[in-house]
Amino acid sequence: PFAFVIIALAFVGQAHSTRQNRVQSIALAVVLGFAVRVAGLAANNIVVLNQSAIPVLYLLPLGAILLAVGLIAIKARPRPGPTVSDRISIALGDLWVRVRPPRLVPAQPSPKTRTAARSRAA
Repeated sequence: PFAFVIIALAFVGQAHSTRQNRVQSIALAVVLGFAVRVAGLAANNIVVLNQSAIPVLYLLPLGAILLAVGLIAIKARPRPGPTVSDRISIALGDLWVRVRPPRLVPAQPSPKTRTAARSRAA
């Protein structure tokens, strides 16, 4: 039963939006689960005839689990998160705004000073 859970998780466990079609993923999970179940029944029948095939009964679900875990690993998309320097700058950003010295901007003449300077020049 655990193999079937991992198979279902491998095909349907990825996040999808509501507009994405999941029918193909579900159908593939059902077909693979059915194939593993039929192979298990066939292996059980073979073991009745030949007891040296007993390891196949254990290897079949383990193989299905490894295949499903491999599919999960292939489909996994790590999300790019903030880097360490980004986290530090976010944490210290507010502190830097409070601590940094005020920015010096050259003084602009007021409109009254401009008109007075023009009248003197004329």
